[in-house]
Amino acid sequence: MPEEPKRPLKVFLCHASADKPAVRDLYLRLTKDGVDAWLDKEKLLPGQDWELEIRKVVREADVVVVCLSKQFNQAGFRQKEVRLALDTAMEKPEGEIFIIPARLEECDTLESLRKWHWVDLFDLQGYKYLIGGLQVCAGKIGATLHVSKSKPFKTDHDNQLELIAEQDATIDGWVRALGLREQDLSGHTLRVTDLTLTLAREMGLPDNMLLDLRRGGLLHDIGKMGVPDKILLKEGPLTDEEWVEMKKHPQYAYDMLSPISYLRDALAIPYCHHEHWDGTGFPRGLKGEEIPLSARIFTIVDVYDALITERSYRKGLSKAKALEFLQEQAGKRFDPHVVDAFMKLMKL
Repeated sequence: MPEEPKRPLKVFLCHASADKPAVRDLYLRLTKDGVDAWLDKEKLLPGQDWELEIRKVVREADVVVVCLSKQFNQAGFRQKEVRLALDTAMEKPEGEIFIIPARLEECDTLESLRKWHWVDLFDLQGYKYLIGGLQVCAGKIGATLHVSKSKPFKTDHDNQLELIAEQDATIDGWVRALGLREQDLSGHTLRVTDLTLTLAREMGLPDNMLLDLRRGGLLHDIGKMGVPDKILLKEGPLTDEEWVEMKKHPQYAYDMLSPISYLRDALAIPYCHHEHWDGTGFPRGLKGEEIPLSARIFTIVDVYDALITERSYRKGLSKAKALEFLQEQAGKRFDPHVVDAFMKLMKL
């Protein structure tokens, strides 16, 4: 007797109204990959009772993908359609339905959904992980999921992510080249970039600034590519004449990076991280809030890491001593508000 054909995996997409464009991209990709996906804008017909239809579809669904975002966190559960869909899903006996939280952007994962394994669709591998999860679900219930082997469907969001990845690969290559030339084996660049991002998040900087902050941190010393080896690689302290040459590296960074359009918003750190709050820094002698915020944040982290790192010509300071120096220089070399935030981050 021939085996009964398997049915497609049924997936309900739950989302906040503001996220419909992004969720529609997801709907199109899932449909192309053999999923019986349900999106209200695509499936509801004029005159249909949406409450009845949503209850019916969720009860028949194998998986509910909850598309999380900042908009969802703010308004999602207050929307009748969202509340109805999730309440209906929770009514089903455990094991009859799978729930997958899928984050469309960097955002909190709601407490009520944290017991489920989520995926990050803004990550380059995010959609692949979602499909992997759906394949597991399909295998458990005997449904089908025929993922297309042809050229994958790409949304504008996918193309943007690929472009960012290519740009970052170029930046990583430059950073490695500078690291090899400086013979820096301590990992300074990655350390200060990571800690800068942590401090920026602690200060509440928006996500859309973090990419440029990361790139600026990675490239903060790229101007040193223009400094002669006899100065850059000198083991002891520099002479006054050598410092004149070394202090040119922010201008070299500006000259190198300013023609590159996608790095213009990241240029503040390589160009301005040696400016001082009191106007005594270089290369332009900027003062106070004339210095871009990203550079004011980065310079504190950069100096802190330099102070605690051992050099061939001096020992590193203890973390307590380094933090004491930052506090002493608040309002002089450093933005006092950023110093306060850094102290809180370091739990002082």
